[in-house]
Amino acid sequence: MLMPATARKAIAIIPARIGSTRLPRKVLLPIGGKPMIQLIYENSKSARLLDAVCIATDSEEVKKAVDAFGGNCIMTPTEGIFSGSDRVAYAVKNFEHDIIVNVQGDEPFMTGKMIDEALRPMIDDKDLKVCTMCREIVRKEEFDDPGVVKCVRDIDGNGLYFSRAKIPYPRNTANIKYYEHLGIYVFRKDFLQQFVKWEPTPLEKTESLEMLRIIEHGVKLRVVSTSEDTTYYMSVDTADDLKKANEYFKARANKKKGR
Repeated sequence: MLMPATARKAIAIIPARIGSTRLPRKVLLPIGGKPMIQLIYENSKSARLLDAVCIATDSEEVKKAVDAFGGNCIMTPTEGIFSGSDRVAYAVKNFEHDIIVNVQGDEPFMTGKMIDEALRPMIDDKDLKVCTMCREIVRKEEFDDPGVVKCVRDIDGNGLYFSRAKIPYPRNTANIKYYEHLGIYVFRKDFLQQFVKWEPTPLEKTESLEMLRIIEHGVKLRVVSTSEDTTYYMSVDTADDLKKANEYFKARANKKKGR
């Protein structure tokens, strides 16, 4: 049983829903020879700024798999949980950690270094309520893919907008860069509990993007650009994604070996 930690510490919660519509049971499907949820858990455990990592699920099958590889797991209800953020908020309600990191259960290439990068602003700035992450998009096929969520930031690195559309519009193409929003959200615990009580906002419902709820409420949202090599990076939503993810996993391993 994972025990509460002292205040002002950070815990990562990985929400793991087994009932994915586009790729059923995807958190248990193999990438690099391991269930995806195990890979994400192990990557999260390598983050230096985290005090604990836990998986939150409503599935006994997921819990059995987590127990098999020695991970921490919290059971959450099936009813009344409408998003990953809802599941995370439920899971941490009895913990004393001040910073809650929501690492999405479909991000097998999220590294411990990236988690630390997303966490650092929250540690350094006590007034910051929420932080997330982006990476520069380099693959041409991703520019117009609505599954690759784009983000734009102000000069201080705070989020201005998130969209499934290609933003900004390239009226002038000199030095233009595009950034993908990645599936990690770092919350102050009290703000997370407030956030999940807010009703979905108009732009959020239009784009089906949860982070827009924060922007529509006028809350400053820091968006860190990772320094990690994201040449081989993707989330997994479909069977084709799973196949490509295994190819990426092999390519990343070969790149590290210098092949």
